[in-house]
Amino acid sequence: MQKVNLHSKFTIFKTAFCFVLVSLFGFIPLDVHKELIVIGNPSTVKSNMSKSRFDEILHGSQTKWDNGEKVMIALMKFNHPTGKLTANELYNMSGNEMNRLWLNLVFEGKADGPATFSDEGDLVDYVLNTPSAIGIVSKTTNVRNARKITVK
Repeated sequence: MQKVNLHSKFTIFKTAFCFVLVSLFGFIPLDVHKELIVIGNPSTVKSNMSKSRFDEILHGSQTKWDNGEKVMIALMKFNHPTGKLTANELYNMSGNEMNRLWLNLVFEGKADGPATFSDEGDLVDYVLNTPSAIGIVSKTTNVRNARKITVK
């Protein structure tokens, strides 16, 4: 009979546990972040979006909606707490790295840069008044009639 030491049993358990978590995560609607929400113009932006499409929009590789309209991205400035959180959690970058990403995309002609704001209320106004706009704000922001987008 072969002996299995305690370390091997723990490694097997840990691997199985991680597999179960990863398997389950694919079927659970994904909150973008516990402190952030995605909003869109209610007349043109749908209320649901896949995580992969959301990532493509955020990184400038998806620049048009299904109806052909240009995606207009609105973000908080990166010296604002919500802007820092967006850069860190959704882009996995610092604010400076995120600025460089967008500058490169604009310089290469691949995408237009996001509209940036110092005030979350102004960002919400922009999204409400700009067809095909999408933005990211903190969950405590009054989004008024902007459409909350579920990313899953």
